[in-house]
Amino acid sequence: IMKGIMATLVFCTIMFLLIFVALVKSESYTHCVDHTHWVILPIDRDIVSGLVGKGVSLLPQEDIPFNSYLPPNTHPVYFELGHEQNCTQNLVPIFSTTFLEFKMEIPYTEKGKYKPPLMFKPLVYANDELDVIASSVVYKLNTYLANMTINSDNTYYQVINKQNQSLTAQFYPQQENFSSVNKFPLFNTSYYDINQYPWLWLVKIN
Repeated sequence: IMKGIMATLVFCTIMFLLIFVALVKSESYTHCVDHTHWVILPIDRDIVSGLVGKGVSLLPQEDIPFNSYLPPNTHPVYFELGHEQNCTQNLVPIFSTTFLEFKMEIPYTEKGKYKPPLMFKPLVYANDELDVIASSVVYKLNTYLANMTINSDNTYYQVINKQNQSLTAQFYPQQENFSSVNKFPLFNTSYYDINQYPWLWLVKIN
């Protein structure tokens, strides 16, 4: 009897995952209450070129819209630390998840036949197993489970992976109140535009 129950549970789990993946791939979107910090770090182009792998190259620095704000011979690398709350899929809004997520992202890349610019996402960490599975299967991102913590006001993040490597970030407000993005002329090119670019991913590097 127990073997029959276990077999049924395994079958149902597999079917659920297959249905979940099929729905997510069919014109769906994820809705979350999102609190995310973005860090834009200019890094030496030779170092960044070593991160993108074979067949992927960086666009010339002069082609980056905010090139004038970058030091010579550098390329922007993004570190995204997010607190994703009450996330649901529009096609299967029967449950929600809340999780922490870290992404390393390299915009302004190109590869073969794909029209540049592209957004290269070599590494993602999350502290929720379902998000790790969905991110890996549906979006084909290199997503790994990690121990992640955050404080109550979303200003302190810590990420510890399975190799016990850690990243800690502390954010401090530059002013007391929030400002409209219209007051930041670089917002569209440094944030909004690059999130519209097609994604690239790499073989697992963890």
